[in-house]
Amino acid sequence: MDSDCLEGWKEIAKYIRRIARTAQRLEKEGNLPVRRYPGRVKSRVYAHRSELDAWLLHGAETIRVQIQDDLVPTPAGPFERRLLFSYPGGNASAIRLWGAGTAYVACDRLFVEYEHKPYLIPQELRKEARERVARLEADARMLNKLFFDGPCVRIMRWHQNQTAPAEQDTLSLVLGPVGWYDFEGTNGLICEEKRQAYAYSKYVDLPTIQKGNLEQGCHLSNIVGNVITVFTCDGNIGYQRRGQRSFVGPDVLSTTVDENVNRYKDDQGRRDSNSAGYVQARPGRDNSYRPKGVPHPLAAVRRGIEHEMSPRLLEHIDQFGIKLTGFAFSLDYLNADLLWLVLADVTSEKFTKLRCEHPGVEMDEGRIKFVQASFGSKSTQELLSQPDWFATGKASVVRAIELITNYKPGARPADVFDILAEAR
Repeated sequence: MDSDCLEGWKEIAKYIRRIARTAQRLEKEGNLPVRRYPGRVKSRVYAHRSELDAWLLHGAETIRVQIQDDLVPTPAGPFERRLLFSYPGGNASAIRLWGAGTAYVACDRLFVEYEHKPYLIPQELRKEARERVARLEADARMLNKLFFDGPCVRIMRWHQNQTAPAEQDTLSLVLGPVGWYDFEGTNGLICEEKRQAYAYSKYVDLPTIQKGNLEQGCHLSNIVGNVITVFTCDGNIGYQRRGQRSFVGPDVLSTTVDENVNRYKDDQGRRDSNSAGYVQARPGRDNSYRPKGVPHPLAAVRRGIEHEMSPRLLEHIDQFGIKLTGFAFSLDYLNADLLWLVLADVTSEKFTKLRCEHPGVEMDEGRIKFVQASFGSKSTQELLSQPDWFATGKASVVRAIELITNYKPGARPADVFDILAEAR
């Protein structure tokens, strides 16, 4: 028998100094890392001492991470808890790496580099990752859903340089390659099986991430998404309930647009593409693409607005109307996302009309609605209290309202729009 292995509830309970009934409850409510033998009578259980040690080390102090309709305990000490995206009435289950108060980065203060260094899935996850991807491919064919190995990027390193006032911050990113199947095989697997508590303690080193090294601080795929909140001139912000064709989180709440950086579509060095151009991806060949230039998050943001909203919407966004407001580490999918605020000089009603009359090619990604950009609004509080949010989607909405509220305290959101729209 493996010396690291404990057999049955009695041995497991004795090791963690609990009775068997308590251990069984902790498996259901506290994510105690217990395994079951496949095909055995009465599903005999076992556990590894090393995993129980990690649970004992981190499990005493947890936060409750909201993932669709389930509460998943994820280890977080006071240091991490303090960094959640909090607002009057609650928080988003994402750690704030950068972005608070009136700070933001306009397009001319975001600096991006690219290093073509392939990502390697941790050895112990590779078999499960292959099996999950094969299952999802089969499901996609059967259900007519979108699922292919797109050439995405990960953030390897980041650096924020603050030169007072906060509006003059700069942010530097070093990006590297990662495939969508890498993300689904690692982070998607962990989220599906609700193994965040174990994965957080094994694969995530938050202090290293906060110092700027995501490559060393997170050994999961760390695919980078752009989580975009649209702010309209009548003082409203958009959110979406994702469509059924979406493979990640169908029918889940998120921000207005959610778009990953694509090494092919967003490569600013390619002659046959521009920052908002659409290039059809070719399944099965995409992840081998090596950029000729630098795949840029801002290009992905513009592409997401054009494709998921309306190409006509870009006509109502000024040069400095797209602002990076934050950088968050999600506690549901355990990856880093960039949070954006897009100032669209239309009312929320006209936005909806534009999207209906001039829809983007990916309009079925989600259903867009609007609420007032204020924590004091009852409808906004009711929206934020809903349980089925993507962690960084909620963080983007919270961060957007936080910036709007702090930028000119006491002013109406519609008045703040005019000020922010002119700010570089």
